[in-house]
Order: sequence, then C-alpha cells, then structure tokens
Amino acid sequence: MKAPMREPTDSPRMRVAKNTAFIVSADVVSKFANLAFFVVLGRVLGDTGLGQYTFAISLGSLFAILAHYGFNNWTVREVAAHPEMEGRFLKNLLALKLLLAAGSLGALAAALRWMDLTPELRAVVMVVGFMLVVSNFNSFLMCFFRARERMEYEAALVITERFLKAGVGILVLWLGFGLLGMAAGVLVAGAATLAATGGILGRRFAAPGLAADTAFWRRSLREALPFFALAGFMTLYFRIDAVMLALIKGDEVVGWYGAAYKLLDVFIFIPVAFAGAVLPTITKVGESSRDDRAALATSLVRILLILGLPIAGAISVLADRVLVLIYGPGFEPGVLCLRVLIWTLPLRFLTPTLSSVLIAGRRQTSVLAVMVFGASLNVVLNLVLIPRYSLVGAAAATLTGEAAVLSLALWLSQGEVGRLRVGATLIRAGLATAALIVFLRAADAWSLLILVPAGLFLYPGILAGLRELRARDLSLVRAVLQYRSPDAPGGTPPPA
Repeated sequence: MKAPMREPTDSPRMRVAKNTAFIVSADVVSKFANLAFFVVLGRVLGDTGLGQYTFAISLGSLFAILAHYGFNNWTVREVAAHPEMEGRFLKNLLALKLLLAAGSLGALAAALRWMDLTPELRAVVMVVGFMLVVSNFNSFLMCFFRARERMEYEAALVITERFLKAGVGILVLWLGFGLLGMAAGVLVAGAATLAATGGILGRRFAAPGLAADTAFWRRSLREALPFFALAGFMTLYFRIDAVMLALIKGDEVVGWYGAAYKLLDVFIFIPVAFAGAVLPTITKVGESSRDDRAALATSLVRILLILGLPIAGAISVLADRVLVLIYGPGFEPGVLCLRVLIWTLPLRFLTPTLSSVLIAGRRQTSVLAVMVFGASLNVVLNLVLIPRYSLVGAAAATLTGEAAVLSLALWLSQGEVGRLRVGATLIRAGLATAALIVFLRAADAWSLLILVPAGLFLYPGILAGLRELRARDLSLVRAVLQYRSPDAPGGTPPPA
C-alpha cells in the first residue's frame, strides 16, 4: 500500500497555510488582548466612557485614512513582484506618508473645532488620532515582511504591539488616570512598537529611511489611488455607524453598540488573516493558472463558511448571557443589537478573500466599486434607521449592507475564478448550524462551561455525518492552526 503523497512545502496551498498560520496565531492572541482591554475599559468607565472611546476611534479613523492612502496592499503586491525595488519603496513612501500624516492630523484638529464636544473629549480624539497614525506606520513597515512571505516577523510584532497597548491601557485605567491618560499611554506603547518594527526590518531586510524622488511619489500616488479610495470607503463603511450613533443618540448608546461590535470584531481576524496571507500567493498562482486560483479560492471560501455560520448561530442564542458575563450589568440594552449584528459574521468572513482575488487580478477598481456601493448604502440606511431604531437600527443597516457587498463581490469575482461551487457546503453547514441552535435553546439552563464544549463537539460531528469535512480542507485547516515544517516534524516553523 502506497504511503499518501505529501504536498510540496513550496506549493501554493502550503505557502498560504504557513503564512496564514503565523497571522492567525498573532491575531488570535492580539484580538483577545484587545478584547480584555476593551472589557476593562467598559467595566471601569462604564457605557458612557466606552462610548466616548468608540467614538474617538471611529472619528479618528476617518481622518487617519489620509496617512494610510492605501499604500499597504499596493506595496505588498509591488514588492512581491519586484523585490529588487524594496528599498526605493520603503524610503520614498515613508517620506510621503509623513506629509500625508501631517495633513490628516491637521484636518482632524480643524474638524474638532466645529463639533459640540467637551474639551476633554476633543483632547481624547486628538490623542487617539496620533495613536492611529503611529499604528498605521507600523502596519506599513510590516508590509515588507508580508511581501517577502515572512509573516513570522509580523506575527511576533503584532502580538507585542497589542499586548503592550492593552497592558499599558489597563494599567493606566487601574491607576485612575481616566480616558485621556489611557489614550496617551496607548500612544506611547504604539510608538515603542513602531521603533521595534523599524529596527527589525532594518537589521533583517531593508533599513528604513527617507527619500524624496518626486517622480516616484507621483507614480505612487497615482497607482495607489484606487487603494486609497478603497481604504477610505472601507473605513467609512466600518466606522460611520458609531460616529452617527454618537451624534444622534449620545455616548451611552455608542457604548452599548461598541460592546456588541467588539464581540463581532474578535472573530474578524479569521477572514482577514486568510485574505492577507493569500494575497501574495494567489497573485503568483494566478499568473500561471486560472484554474489553480479558482481551486484555492474555493477551498478558502468553503472553510470560511464552515467556520462562520456556527459562531453566528451560537452567539445569537447566547447573546444575553455572553454580553453581561463579559461587560457586566449595564450593557443589557446591547443584547438585541448583538443578536442582529452577529449574523454579519459569516458574510464578512467571505468578503476579504474575494477582495484578495480581485486585487491579485489587478482589479482593485472592482473592489473599490463594491465598497463605494456598500459605504453609500450603509450611510443611507443608518440615516433612516438610527433615529427610529437606535443601535438596533445601526446593526440592521450593517447586516443589510454586508449582504449587498458580498453579493456584488461574488458577481465581480467570477471574472477571476469563475462561479464558486460552494452551494452544497452552504446547505450542509446551514443544517449543522440549525441543529446547533436547536441544541443551545433546548439546553438553555445548562452552564456555559458545558454548553460551549458540547457545541464544539456537536457541530463538526454533524458536518462529518453529512460528509462535508474533506481531507484536503482539513489538512489546510490543520496547517493554518499549527504549521510545522516538514523538514522538522516535531519542531517549529523554519527559522529566519
């Protein structure tokens, strides 16, 4: 009997698995560190303080996008294709981003002068704006690790950044320095991480510096413009709801909404990690074989459907218990919002992978069209629904917008990968999720310590009975969750 053939370590599937493993590991740890920080913030400062911080992050993000300018994905794509130009990209874009950052912070300061906010909240928003710009520079430097498909560096630095920010933020809150002191402490922690990222990049690959090649600047601004527009509309899509809630309904309501949204955000690392790790690989694969690109995209979409549906189903049933357990009394008004909002999760699981497919095919304008449509629809829906239905209206607007965005992305991606044949997976995973929901409702009196493990056994067991779990997909999931070098069967990923 022949031994099963081992997939080559440099195959597209294994490269995606290895890189995704590093990013997933980092995001799992960092997301929970960030959640811990958010929970402490809510418990110490209450729903109003949590709402003010959510507002500051959302408003600051709308202005910090100018410093981002969409350079990250564009840089990954270009440096992956032309590694010999790495130093030129790094130095010129750092200098250009400094100018853009000054413009974004100036615009934020000007906008705050016209808003009816307390002086302390204005100061908090401004400090958070600086923090977001520093974080953006850090993520830009990490793009050069991603372009080389060396995500182990990014993973270590992301974990360091999130733990340092969370630790400093929690310490400052515990010492009683309030929201402004916490924001300042997180800014200092972010600056320290940026210095560490620059140092590692300089020692291992290319030294950061500044250069002023104006011809290169013009080319960069022109070619990255679709990415900038995409990032701008994406930020508007994800952040405008909290800003509108704060201006229409007040900080307390934003606190309830932010608490529910953070639980959704905890799981977003899964599709984002897949999409980010797959971009360099799917770009290279697509240059040689459209069929290989389609097969890779289909596998990823199937896995993300299987993962997303049960999470949404379980949290929708357990929302009241989960929200109060995590944030404590006072956040009960967010329960219905969470039950609506969590169903955007399986939809949002798929969109980043489809966006990576389009970007790899140099169709970022198509991704832009998707986000323009989604952001515009989201603004209109929030304007209509928030005044009457408050935070539940904002949740319904998000869910409707996400469904529309996914539908358009699926249609546009057919030009790159054809029609993704995942209907059978959707039906079987839907049936297994329905069974999970029925079980959780029937066992409502049980402790969460029993319910959660029981659900973790029940759902995959039903999928196995429906013959939906496939060997190739399971091997990819195992590699994503814990990559091991075939050259070192009992060891760790290969060293740098």
